[in-house]
Amino acid sequence: FFWFAFIGGPIGLLMYVTRMNARIIDDMVVNMVDVGEETGELDTMLYKVADTYDEEVAVLTESLTSLMEPILIIFLGGAVGFIVIALFMPLIKLITDLS
Repeated sequence: FFWFAFIGGPIGLLMYVTRMNARIIDDMVVNMVDVGEETGELDTMLYKVADTYDEEVAVLTESLTSLMEPILIIFLGGAVGFIVIALFMPLIKLITDLS
């Protein structure tokens, strides 16, 4: 990717061509850069790409958070249960020894 961007820019290749050869970038980004270069609205297209990725990150973060909530509830319930059992076991042993 960096090779194509470094070499392609100074010799006058379009950003679209240099990015098309790099396999790291999504096809959507390459196509939007191509449209932006053709229409002269490259900055607008790059803002749209950034907005798309911002929305994607927000959705992934929200889904990860909703996935972690039940796991944390189960973990905390187990920890509280362990503490309660650890506190009551000596009391039960003491009561059984006294009787």
